[in-house]
Amino acid sequence: MGLGIAASPTRAKADGRTQADTSSPLVQELLRRTEERKEERYKERLQDYYRKNYKDYFEFESKKANYGRTEVERKIQDWLEQNKE
Repeated sequence: MGLGIAASPTRAKADGRTQADTSSPLVQELLRRTEERKEERYKERLQDYYRKNYKDYFEFESKKANYGRTEVERKIQDWLEQNKE
């Protein structure tokens, strides 16, 4: 006897889900909620990334003289004020 995978009454799809899994009302509801919040979570992760990796740079840039500031420098300052810890 060899080691094998037991036969399952459902068929696996290419993405790893089975037919029975995707037809479940619970799974359908979870998939719907996931899609609804996907963009929101992406934006949150992006903001977290900026806070983690660019905060020092933005603080350095904000210490430049206040006169002659460009629009980008003003936006950096606004971002720093919004994301103070």
